[in-house]
Amino acid sequence: MSVKSRLATQRAPSEAERVEATINYVGAMNWRPKFHAQDHGRDNLRFDAHAVKISNARAMREPPSLDREGLTIARHVTAVRDFRDPEDVRRNYLPEIRRLIRELTGAHEVVVLGGGGLVRYTERSPLYKRA
Repeated sequence: MSVKSRLATQRAPSEAERVEATINYVGAMNWRPKFHAQDHGRDNLRFDAHAVKISNARAMREPPSLDREGLTIARHVTAVRDFRDPEDVRRNYLPEIRRLIRELTGAHEVVVLGGGGLVRYTERSPLYKRA
């Protein structure tokens, strides 16, 4: 499938495809911000709430582009059966994402950092597993 055919088909968003939400952005601080994904009690962040209008990017007249917005929407079918299975993700998803990013960007080399598509749960989730 070509890169152009992978880009999502676009149209004008309707009012039903727009929502307003409150998004918390890190506010001005006189100290170095610290975020702890698994223990928010250790965070020292100060947030400022902002009302933001959010549109369905799949419904935009002109699709978002890597050059302009820093993101794009592309169709992708994965062979992964369970994103909670680290071996399934490593075996299937990581090579798929490397290939997709190479195709979309023209990059010669793609390195996937961090969890690379693994689903993680907080300690409050019944699916949380300690490492």
